[in-house]
Amino acid sequence: MSKKIYSLILFAAVALNASAQINYEFTKPVSKNNLISKSSTFITGGKDFENPLWESDFSEPSDWTIDNNAGNDDDWVIGTEGSSGPFTIGTINSTSAENGFALFDSDLLCSGLQDAWIRNTVPIDLSSSSAVSIQFETYYRDFQGSCFLETSVDGDVWTSTEILDLEVNASTENPAVLTFTLPGLDNAEQGYVRFRYNGGCDYAWMIDDVKIAATPPFDLRMTGGWYDEYILIGSQEEFETIDYLDNLEYSAYSEGNVRPLTFVAEVENTGTENLTGILLSVDVQTPSGMESFTSDALASLSPGELAVLTIDVVLLDAFQAGG
Repeated sequence: MSKKIYSLILFAAVALNASAQINYEFTKPVSKNNLISKSSTFITGGKDFENPLWESDFSEPSDWTIDNNAGNDDDWVIGTEGSSGPFTIGTINSTSAENGFALFDSDLLCSGLQDAWIRNTVPIDLSSSSAVSIQFETYYRDFQGSCFLETSVDGDVWTSTEILDLEVNASTENPAVLTFTLPGLDNAEQGYVRFRYNGGCDYAWMIDDVKIAATPPFDLRMTGGWYDEYILIGSQEEFETIDYLDNLEYSAYSEGNVRPLTFVAEVENTGTENLTGILLSVDVQTPSGMESFTSDALASLSPGELAVLTIDVVLLDAFQAGG
């Protein structure tokens, strides 16, 4: 009789002093390569993007100005057609894709030098907000390019931050919802945001549904979560040749052969105040029912600071006799 390992995982990161909770849920099959599987999902905490200070769904192309620093015609376009080069990645599945979105089709244009940008045309008055953040939906596949989020208060001098730093040939989710603070635009009487691609003959980058909102004092973002496989069976060659699940015989392994299952969560303080008492809790569906586990509390997390929370769990009952 073989054992089945249940892999429905619920991550929850809690900032106790802010009464904030983030739920992160995914189902991941157990692989037979014993590799860590990392999610690229970004989850936002308490920013009020339902009531943004400014937003654009690209239904009005005049809201945006397009140009490049390369002196050629390799530019962003606004429309409803996705990438169409030889190595197309299709179309972004954003909330309002049918109204239009921004596309830089690097593969279609495929010149050796591409340095193109798109920014809001009319400056945004953010003088009433002591801290602001941006949220947008995006779809990107990387080959040899770089993506930047840039801010300016005059449209001439820009502060640049590289985003979407992926492995070669890796893609974001379609779409990925990303959130970043914009410290350069805090209390700005006029603010500009632009997205700039630099590279050449890459795949494509698409952006839609951009919103800028005030950043609250207490805000926690879970930037990713993953867990690793939790049993070692002999050599790596054995992992590569067996049918992993169907060969987990209930009588084949002693408790000493079972490795802890490690859960990991990356969290970021994207508010303006210090957070305390942050912890990770995990619910795991096992053959005997749902079991809950909690990490040690993180004492403090400063604004803009990243931290990693971990839990090591040994699920011996998943390997006991009885199916």
